[in-house]
Amino acid sequence: MQSDFVSSFAKPADSIPLEEPSACILDFSNLEKISFKYNNFTYLIDNDYIFTEYNSGFSFIEIVNTNCTSKYDVILQDCSKIVFKPCIDRNKANGLKVKFLFDIKSNLSVDVSDELSFYKEGVLLKPDDILNKETVKLLYTSGVTFLKGQFFESRMPTESGKLNRNLMSKIIPLDCLLEDKLSEKDERNTTANDFGVDSIFHQIDKLSNIKYKTPSLASLGNFYQYLPNVDLVLCTDMGTEPADFILSSKDKLIMVHVKCGDAKNSPKSGVNAIAEVGSQAIKNIHALVGQKFERYSNDTWLRKKWKVSNINSNKVELDNRIRLFNGFYDLNIFQKPDTLNEVFEEIDKRRKDVLVRKEMWIIIGNGFSASHFRLQMENISTAAGESKQAYQLIDTWLTQLSNYEVDLKIFVSH
Repeated sequence: MQSDFVSSFAKPADSIPLEEPSACILDFSNLEKISFKYNNFTYLIDNDYIFTEYNSGFSFIEIVNTNCTSKYDVILQDCSKIVFKPCIDRNKANGLKVKFLFDIKSNLSVDVSDELSFYKEGVLLKPDDILNKETVKLLYTSGVTFLKGQFFESRMPTESGKLNRNLMSKIIPLDCLLEDKLSEKDERNTTANDFGVDSIFHQIDKLSNIKYKTPSLASLGNFYQYLPNVDLVLCTDMGTEPADFILSSKDKLIMVHVKCGDAKNSPKSGVNAIAEVGSQAIKNIHALVGQKFERYSNDTWLRKKWKVSNINSNKVELDNRIRLFNGFYDLNIFQKPDTLNEVFEEIDKRRKDVLVRKEMWIIIGNGFSASHFRLQMENISTAAGESKQAYQLIDTWLTQLSNYEVDLKIFVSH
């Protein structure tokens, strides 16, 4: 009899799906200064993870109907929060879509029109220079996922409502991850010794309150029960980061990746809430388990004080990125350059120690509901497509992490 744990991971699929994908995730995090040209206009492409629905193909910009006009009287109170995104009229977008095709050997190819061209720093590229098995992940409604040139099949919940206990146990609801004012960093309210009080960063940093002689349980925050013997907290945010935080105890090493959405009242459980931050976490697995790992790509940033410099920030610098080391906090010691090297050495020692358990934490605020996800999975026949896609994606992450004996925890709202 096969255990629920063993059967919970995605397995190689027997054949290429006959259906078309329902969504795709593009990994351009290693590609800089790329763009595409269409109708004599040039559009920049973010060097990040891009999640988009797939409907007979996908486009890099939104296709809309603009054949109707409306007049509104609008009063703008805070222009700093307005985000403008490019879009194109449907009647002019015939050649804009990108389609993926497969041959009988499962080799991926890209179908684009002659009207659409791609560039890197102004140099013309072939479409498959940026769209290939290394950058493209496809999700299918049937539970199949295309990843790294192979098709995998997830074991979806059955119609009778039997849930995958292993996967569902990775979704952990916390009270602190659904708040009206919650944001990732709350950079408007940074102080010299603390992250903004309405930030997820602040909630994580509560772990460092163990430095006080008699901290109350409440002061240690919601995450403390998952790392009660914490003795190291390091903020590694900014630049090409390995994680937003590295947390550790003598028997556990954790990479933490954070995202905050804007569904403040009733978040659901769509894949778009987890795709970007989770994909980034999985890609950085080498920083958690790599025996030959030597240096963080954002080392220069880590030797500077943490400060957010965007338009919403109060531009205040945090006194130190080292929030806890060896179970204590001493600003005078932590500000010495050698101390950060000592922290890195301790992390490196624990990364190489097979007796130290490794974990990946993905923390989603105001964006993903554990109860909504469970409800969708209990009746898979009526489940929302985006919730099914979230299930598939988490299942593939578990498959990848299991190869490195890394555990996964996804902290979300109730």
